[in-house]
Amino acid sequence: LKISGLGDAILATVTVARQMETEGLGTIECIETAYPEMPGGRGCAQMSILVKRKKAVTPPKPVVVVGITGCTRAGKGWVAKELCSLLGSCQIVGQDRYWARPWQVTVDGKQVSSEEEPECTDHDAFASAIANASAAAGEGF
Repeated sequence: LKISGLGDAILATVTVARQMETEGLGTIECIETAYPEMPGGRGCAQMSILVKRKKAVTPPKPVVVVGITGCTRAGKGWVAKELCSLLGSCQIVGQDRYWARPWQVTVDGKQVSSEEEPECTDHDAFASAIANASAAAGEGF
């Protein structure tokens, strides 16, 4: 990889080459300086740095989050497990693990206990678990 800069860009050229070496991506093989003539007859300082690659850079794998919704006992967990078996590597974050408490609701004028209301779920812990699973998936588990 040849990195070069003219004038004020020389500092950026050196910074990029040095950072590549620091991160173990390459080794600085050659540094050349010049003072080429620019349009209008004036010269300008130039630096070119040749960096030899040490290892290939692989882009991170995309992380896909799939949400499955439905009523109680509709088979969401079964669908999640089937998807996981088809997709291979995956993590399942089931909402049942974040159930916090029953909630009192009024039905036909009477107070009854419900385990199906949004307030029954610890949403902060659930969201945190989804974020942690997504981060782990991005790291390849």
